Amino acid sequence: MLPLSSLLLQRGVATLAEVEAALARQTEHGDDLVTNLLEVAAVDEAKLVEVVSDCEGMRAAVSGPLPEPEPAALRAVPAPIASRVPFLPQRVAGDMLVVVVAEPMPPSMEQELSFALGLRFEQSMSLRSRVFQGLASAYGLPLHRRHARIVARLDGRADPSPSVAPPPPVLQSLLPARLSHGPVAAEPALDPKGWSRPSSTPPQPPQNLTRMLGPQPRARRGPFELLAAQEALEAANANTEVIAVFFDFAKQFFEYTALFVVRDDLAEGLAAAGPGVSRERIRGIGVPLELSSILSRARDEKTHVLDVPTAEGIDAVLRQDLQRPMRARVLTVPLAVRGRVVALLYGDDGRADVDLNMVGDVLALVPLVGAALESLILRRKLEARVEASGESKPPDEPTPRRKRTTLTGLHALAADAPQVALPPVVVPSADAGPRRPTTSPRVPAVDVAVSPAAASVRWVPVAESEHRDTDAPLVSP
Repeated sequence: MLPLSSLLLQRGVATLAEVEAALARQTEHGDDLVTNLLEVAAVDEAKLVEVVSDCEGMRAAVSGPLPEPEPAALRAVPAPIASRVPFLPQRVAGDMLVVVVAEPMPPSMEQELSFALGLRFEQSMSLRSRVFQGLASAYGLPLHRRHARIVARLDGRADPSPSVAPPPPVLQSLLPARLSHGPVAAEPALDPKGWSRPSSTPPQPPQNLTRMLGPQPRARRGPFELLAAQEALEAANANTEVIAVFFDFAKQFFEYTALFVVRDDLAEGLAAAGPGVSRERIRGIGVPLELSSILSRARDEKTHVLDVPTAEGIDAVLRQDLQRPMRARVLTVPLAVRGRVVALLYGDDGRADVDLNMVGDVLALVPLVGAALESLILRRKLEARVEASGESKPPDEPTPRRKRTTLTGLHALAADAPQVALPPVVVPSADAGPRRPTTSPRVPAVDVAVSPAAASVRWVPVAESEHRDTDAPLVSP
């Protein structure tokens, strides 16, 4: 069977532009597609009820206001049960209760109600607004403003609660049509000197407006692929940007998606997308995690949980808060940083089970999101340490560069060194006495005669450019 949006287009109940507008409104305001379509387009109610019934494989109820229930049917079903499902009882035929529903009752709920009321159910489909209209008329319950406006539009009546006040009536002037029959005085001429030319530049908003509002999320077009999500995580500079990338990627894989931030033992709603509670209203939802629920299991086990929520306890309250059926398997994914869960992602596919094979990319992105958050935390700590050290300790002076000892450096050191006169080295003359011969086992001893000129010898430093094999003293002339 084709989805409802395709059936609406195939049978000509609504145009493509009207269906797209209804889907966009459904993402923002929640509720079902039919309710949002009735708010943006004028459609044939009888054809719409027929298409909705065929899509669910059920019998269609009468179009227009539903018939008043029989007294026996009202006595058989209390008002809290009828408004919670919701359904409008019509009549009792033996052990069969004929009801009109806005969507098919899940088999488990139908079995529970049959056991509690002692009756079997025969269901027929109608519009949600018509069902709530019948409940308000039969049980005296208040009709929501949204459904009251839709019912008035279907019946061709004026909006009972318009968003914009009607314009004030035009009153007739109290002055007579003609004050006098004489000539009319000319209007005084205006002095052009006092005119001021208005500025061509329109007034600009204050510069701090952007700072107060914070960075606006960037609108994404087309499918958000896994590779693009990884690149966006690497380019993120704040925790909010990382969380936004993760939520924008994950909401593509579910009919309804919700994101909760974990603060101690409380999961606070942060964002939502799909037919259910809106993004603005989910921020007022808080789920206690110390009690057992589909969210607390994911937080405690620190791994994704794929299961059917229970029909009691916190799960029952969460089902009512999110305005979701939650009768099939839903997926809850924890987002952890260093073993501590900081966020929880909820996703469901309406009355169908979530298939893990279809959401593998979401589970693959989870560790990358945790690593990106951890990297940002470490970066902030390092920046804080650098700022703290820069304020308490003055910057160190640069260490002078050590000079290498080269020939040029030796020349410079020799030029800067003080000149010290060396004492003359006196060599004894030949007349001082007989020289002690030096004997060697191989070389015979030879007497060396010292000339009188060698009587006075002084040492002269050898230039670096000259290379000698011995350190023999130079004899001064």
